[in-house]
Amino acid sequence: MKRNQIKNTNSNDSNDSNEEISEDSETNENENENENENEIENEIENENEIENENENENEIENEIDLIEIKNENQSIFKEKFINDFQNLFENENNNYSDFIIKSGKESFQFNSHKSILSFRSPYFALLLKEKSINQIEFPEIRTSIMKKILKYIYTSKIQISKSELIEMWIVSNQFQLNLLSKFIENEIIKNINEKNVCDYLSTNQKMKSNQLENECLKFVINNFDKFIQQNNTFKLTKKQMKYVIEKGTIKFKKIGIELFEMIEKWIKENEQKNNDEINQKEKFNKIIEKFIPKINIKCLKNKTLKQIKKIEFLPNIFLIGIENLRNERIYQKQKKQQIVENLRNEKDEIIQKQKKEIEKEKKENQELTKENERMKSIYEEEKKLNKIFEESQIIKEIEFMKKLKEWIQNEEFFNKMKIGFSCQKDGFSSQKFHSKCDNKGKTLIIIQTTNKYIFGGFTEIGFISGSDRYIKDPNAFIFSLKNPKNNIPQKFKIQKGKEDYAIAYYKNGGPKFGEYKEQNEYYRDIYINSDLKSGNTDFGATYSLPNGLRHGTSEAKSYLAGSYKDWKIEEMEIYFV
Repeated sequence: MKRNQIKNTNSNDSNDSNEEISEDSETNENENENENENEIENEIENENEIENENENENEIENEIDLIEIKNENQSIFKEKFINDFQNLFENENNNYSDFIIKSGKESFQFNSHKSILSFRSPYFALLLKEKSINQIEFPEIRTSIMKKILKYIYTSKIQISKSELIEMWIVSNQFQLNLLSKFIENEIIKNINEKNVCDYLSTNQKMKSNQLENECLKFVINNFDKFIQQNNTFKLTKKQMKYVIEKGTIKFKKIGIELFEMIEKWIKENEQKNNDEINQKEKFNKIIEKFIPKINIKCLKNKTLKQIKKIEFLPNIFLIGIENLRNERIYQKQKKQQIVENLRNEKDEIIQKQKKEIEKEKKENQELTKENERMKSIYEEEKKLNKIFEESQIIKEIEFMKKLKEWIQNEEFFNKMKIGFSCQKDGFSSQKFHSKCDNKGKTLIIIQTTNKYIFGGFTEIGFISGSDRYIKDPNAFIFSLKNPKNNIPQKFKIQKGKEDYAIAYYKNGGPKFGEYKEQNEYYRDIYINSDLKSGNTDFGATYSLPNGLRHGTSEAKSYLAGSYKDWKIEEMEIYFV
């Protein structure tokens, strides 16, 4: 607005001046002519200055607008810029190229630009100071690698496979692309494994990266068991090998003979390469002797003495412990024995003492072995017992299982027997009991009452179908596993002279152990009612009683089930083959 006002004011002044000129010309035209021309020239110059100021302001405003647009669309412009440079690089008919790079054995040609190469790479900047150079050849760099490096120089974009990391690292260092080189080095460290770690260390002898060397050696120590399987240890330098041995003692404790085989191979390989080094083997023996006593010699138990003696450089001090690989202490005592023999001080007395201690330890080891075997046998037996009774809802305690096996005294039957009838699964019915359990031979019956008392009986004859009768079985017995008095589990054999009444068969009733009749009164040790839901016990009628009990007393009658009559059955399991 101010500029317009100034312009208008100047215009008005010009008009006024013109009027003055007009009026004066009528009176004094000749005298004022020069003065009027000067005023007109001054006005024209003022108007030009004002117009120039307006144009400059418009240019400043346009520049501000352009900067704002650039900031808002920066990513778009950046991507377009990169794509243009990529097209410039990939354009085979590049008429603007002024430099040729050849690579690989086939001398593949890349058209490039000196200005871009010099600006991006200090290597090329120094090279291209000589303006007469128009091409260069790198036969040692594969074409695919060179293409990726040049693409990075033009676009800052890079795609590298794991197999190309080493080559890309070397070339990026050669061309002094420091940012790319550091990025690739970090990727190499991430990808260290037992297969490539030696190659990385070998490459690094030229590259001189402390970080990569430290990470590689750290990996070797932490993954030595995998590392030695790759057969690459001969690639380590003397300094690296010494570091691995000295710092990795703790890690090597469980490696055993493989460690010595690895050292032996390293020595052989490096003796061939380093003929100028004298007594290489003796130097390493000094290192080895420091940590051999710390190696767990038990790891050699699967290796024969013959195999171990093949390792030429093993010190004699290590061979002392081989004769008894089961006990590391023997190794230590044999070592002490050598010291005593060398000193020849109280030799016989100390040796005899050591022998006694060794014998004592051997005896202790033998006893420990026997105990381990016994525990293993117990474990295997309990495993078999649990397998036999895995479907039982009554027998859960291992001690009950052991007692039943002990009482039956027939391992073949016991190991093969299975639950052939269960009230819970098959139903509380004497008909189902007979249909499943008759004529099965050896039979074990286990009963659990609703009060959680557990008892039962065993017969070698079994329940033979036919008419109601007694069945003779001199080897039958009844037992109590859990009773109201909390007495220990106990087996009760049949009384002498009553073998004919061992079990009773009733086609409409449940299983019965022991029965005889006296004065029209029946006496039964275990009697299961026909509905299989309850029973009676007149313990001692046919089978022997625990010491201190007498048949007919309430204590005897309630010993097994907690009561004499109508105790309730929660579950009954019948076993046979």
